[in-house]
Amino acid sequence: MKKIIIILPTLPNYRKDFLNGLSWKLREQNIELKIFHGFTNKKEIKKIEDKEFISEAFETKEISFLGITFTILKGLKQRIIQENPDGIVMLFNPAIITFVRVLFLCLKLRIPYAIWSCGYIRPDLNGIFVKIREYFLNYFDKRATAHIAYHTNRKEYLVKKGINPERIFVAQNTIDTERIMSSYSLEEINKNRFGKELNVLFVGALIKGKFLNEAMTAIDNLISQKYKITFNIIGQGIIFEELKRHRETLKNKEQIHLLGAKYGEDLKTYFLNSDVFLLTGSGGLAINEAMAYGLPIISTIGDGTVKDLIERNGYMIKRFGNISEIQNVLSEFYSLSQEEKLEMSINSIKIIKNKATISLMVDNYNKAINYLFHK
Repeated sequence: MKKIIIILPTLPNYRKDFLNGLSWKLREQNIELKIFHGFTNKKEIKKIEDKEFISEAFETKEISFLGITFTILKGLKQRIIQENPDGIVMLFNPAIITFVRVLFLCLKLRIPYAIWSCGYIRPDLNGIFVKIREYFLNYFDKRATAHIAYHTNRKEYLVKKGINPERIFVAQNTIDTERIMSSYSLEEINKNRFGKELNVLFVGALIKGKFLNEAMTAIDNLISQKYKITFNIIGQGIIFEELKRHRETLKNKEQIHLLGAKYGEDLKTYFLNSDVFLLTGSGGLAINEAMAYGLPIISTIGDGTVKDLIERNGYMIKRFGNISEIQNVLSEFYSLSQEEKLEMSINSIKIIKNKATISLMVDNYNKAINYLFHK
């Protein structure tokens, strides 16, 4: 039996459906899957229940230097040596020192490896750290047996860097959109959508990179211009109190709601009662979830995956957090007829079905792993 190890910085709950599906697929081919990942007590991550894959957690130690956080996963390199896998897939981040050491180990022991990546770069990263980051990315990208890209934009970037397209597999990063789409009737829901008031929704982590202050300001400006809009912000995070303070400064704060975290049927209700999903900064998977509920999308490029998902079902915002651009795009969507908005809703479902289901992600990821073993 061949053995593949996927190495992740953390193991978030949303990975469960994908990793369960991948584990089943590989087991049919007599391939054992193990997930090695970091964990820290500083950040609470919901424990994964009913998982069908083997996982092992490694305690992380963080070191701050000149404003950049570097991470070590205690004991990971030694466990890789003990396991002696036939291949490794890594969601690579050069700031995780242990990941760099593991890839050097792969080269030394001739363990074939694949880099799993989206290509997102933090906007606040600059100077010498950008150059160091690019050096390690280029070094390991060129020596990787295979690449697994979150989206086609990432594949195009790797090809421009000189990576053979044959070695690049696009496994569109997603969640279990099939389960969502089977849980409700789009025809019934759309009977009540796109009325006189526009219900705008955001769901995700409340961090500075989402530019939610700017989103609230843009919507407040539109309401002051007599647009009938409600904006629901769902999530939790380190800027929650900052967002509350900003909301208090707005003229139309009663139409802008900071609702905290929502889960399960409660969260589903907000998706089904909304008209459009708005992402004005970084992000990705919430777009997939929104589209699975038939929502049109207004979004930046986010982590890059969005570029594959917006086609006659919404609008792209070119600049993160640009208030005038957010206003203009929302105004244009607002002015569409109900029929045009309904067509966008139907297109969201079609695109998700054709490009971003768990089964498609598993199939393409499986192709990359098989390529890894046979090269």
